[in-house]
Amino acid sequence: MHKIILLLSIVLYGCGKPSTEQSKSDLSNSSGGNNSRQELHVAELAQKLSDKDPRVRYRAAEALSMLGEKCAPALPQLMDHIDDEEWARFDNEGGAVRLMVDRALFQIKDGVEPLLISSLESPNPVRRRNAASLLALRKDPSAIKSLIKLLKDPDRLVRANAAEGLGYFHLPETALPIAGLLKDEDWFVRMKAASALALAKSSIVVPQLMEALKDQEENVRCAAAESLGFIGDVRPIEVLSMLAETDKSKDVRNAAADALKRIKDSQENLNKINLEGVKARHKNQG
Repeated sequence: MHKIILLLSIVLYGCGKPSTEQSKSDLSNSSGGNNSRQELHVAELAQKLSDKDPRVRYRAAEALSMLGEKCAPALPQLMDHIDDEEWARFDNEGGAVRLMVDRALFQIKDGVEPLLISSLESPNPVRRRNAASLLALRKDPSAIKSLIKLLKDPDRLVRANAAEGLGYFHLPETALPIAGLLKDEDWFVRMKAASALALAKSSIVVPQLMEALKDQEENVRCAAAESLGFIGDVRPIEVLSMLAETDKSKDVRNAAADALKRIKDSQENLNKINLEGVKARHKNQG
């Protein structure tokens, strides 16, 4: 009798417990179902990006951005809206649809750069402008040549964004092309170029920045002084000292004074490093 009960228990246990292969199959089906639902959700959100109501587009882009890399299937629709400048208002707050689109695009790793580079040729200046900014944030070296070309764009904000974007790469080879905009007819472009040179940190553009300290626009003079401080070269010390004392703008005087302090600190650190190097060499020789 005990043997019969034991046998029945084994049979029933075997019937109730799925095999390993069956478990894997069920798990795969469940995962496939989740993937299908995810794809459907992304597709629905992508479709909402074309809604006439900017609030709907904003919420759709926001939801896509929260999916991370999984929002990649919506890439074509997101690219359609990098020039969406409408403002979505929600009671006491709101935001530009494009900014949320940018956030979603930033989550996608592959396939974005070629589309953005292609957008730099768009007849729409807003599209060129925003594509330049997005490329800079992604720091893809393949975009550098295209961004340098954009420094001669007829639209002033495109030129400004291209200069700022090139600065984000922190590469000395971008310094001279950016410095060319210090002579731009538009003061805003000149200011952006001067600021971008602080990021490039190349002493090769010190003469151009020193010349920009004479600009009639105080914002340009401020930006030039700040960049010279970050570069840390000693050549502009005299002109910065004069600017810190005599410029009619308090902001420029302060920027020049701050730049002088940065240069001094930079040189002290450099001297300290050099001194330590000399001591180390003497020690090794001894």
